[in-house]
Amino acid sequence: MFCKNCGQQMSDDSKFCGNCGTNVNQWESSNIGNTFDIKETINEIGVEFISLVKNPINTVRESKNKNNNTYMIFGLLATILAVLNVYIYKSAFVKAIGGSYANEGINYLLKGKHFGIILSLLISNIAIIAASAGVIFLILNVVLKKSSFTYFDGLKIMIAGYTYSTLIIFIGTIISYIYLPLGAILMGISIIAYMILVYEGIKSFEIVDNNMCLYIVLIVMISIMIIQYLIITNQISKLIKGFGVDPTDIMQEFLF
Repeated sequence: MFCKNCGQQMSDDSKFCGNCGTNVNQWESSNIGNTFDIKETINEIGVEFISLVKNPINTVRESKNKNNNTYMIFGLLATILAVLNVYIYKSAFVKAIGGSYANEGINYLLKGKHFGIILSLLISNIAIIAASAGVIFLILNVVLKKSSFTYFDGLKIMIAGYTYSTLIIFIGTIISYIYLPLGAILMGISIIAYMILVYEGIKSFEIVDNNMCLYIVLIVMISIMIIQYLIITNQISKLIKGFGVDPTDIMQEFLF
C-alpha cells in the first residue's frame, strides 16, 4: 500500500509511514468518516463553508484531508448557487439594457421552460468541475507519474476553488442591480481567485515545483474556457431557436 500523506510505498501491516510518520489508523478512521451521515455531513459542510470564507487558501490546502462525501455535496450546493447567479445576473442585465428581444428572452424562460434550463445549467457546471479535476489527475498521475495524487484530490481542489469564486460572483450579481460594470469586474476577480486557489491546492501536495503548478493551472483554465464556450454557444443557439427570430437581429439590437 501507499501512504496517503506522502505517497511512500509501505508494507500492508505497517502502523506508521516510515517516510513522514503518518499514523495508518488515522486513514481507517478517515475511511469510516466517508460513510454518509446526514447530521455529520451538514455540520462539516457548515464548518468548511465558514473556513472557506475566512481563510480560502488554507481551506483548499487542507481539502485533501477532508471527507469526500462532504465535498461532493459541497460542490452540488455551489452549482445550485451558480445557477441562481445566472438568473440574478440575467435579470440585472435586462434591467440595465432593456430591449424587446431581451424581454422576449425573459418571457421565454417564464413559459414553463425553467426546469429544462436549470437542469442543463446544473449538469453543465458539474461536468466542468468533473472534467477539470480529470485534467489535473491526468497531468499529475498519468503524465507525471505522481501516483499519490488521486482523482478525488483534484476534485476537492476544484470544488473549493469553484465554490469560493461562485460566492464572489454571487456578490457581483447583487451589485449588478446597482451598477452593472462593477458586477462584471467582480466576476473577473472571481476567475483570478479561482486560479490562485487551484494553484495553492496543487502546490500543497509538494509533488511538483511552482512552475509546473502554474502550467497545470493554465491548462485547466484553458480547458474550462473551451468547455464553457461549447456549452454556452449551444445554450444560446437553443434560446434563439426558442425566440423564433434571426440571431443577426438580436445582435443588432444589443450593439446598435
